[in-house]
Amino acid sequence: NATSHSISAPTSNTIDEHKISQQRQELDVAHKASMLQQQLWSEFQSLPSHEKSTTLGKAKKTHHEFLEKVANTPPGRDRVLLMQSMDGEMQKLLVIYKLWCSQTSGEE
Repeated sequence: NATSHSISAPTSNTIDEHKISQQRQELDVAHKASMLQQQLWSEFQSLPSHEKSTTLGKAKKTHHEFLEKVANTPPGRDRVLLMQSMDGEMQKLLVIYKLWCSQTSGEE
């Protein structure tokens, strides 16, 4: 009776395999994000001193403007849209500022 078998609840093994698969995907995404951060940081570090200062100034300004926008945007759909509307340059500057703060313990 094959039909009754196909509608049975998933076995513990199936659930465990799904959890393991999901954890692998999450680790893969985290690893890719880490690699991208390292690449952005290396690119930033390789800039001439004056370009680093300019980029850091833009990154800090972008960070503060973004925090202000988030604070003035109601939670829920509007905030999700705000996050989704960030362009690549803004994302890059926010990551650079975050990494710079973590490298310098926020000292300026």
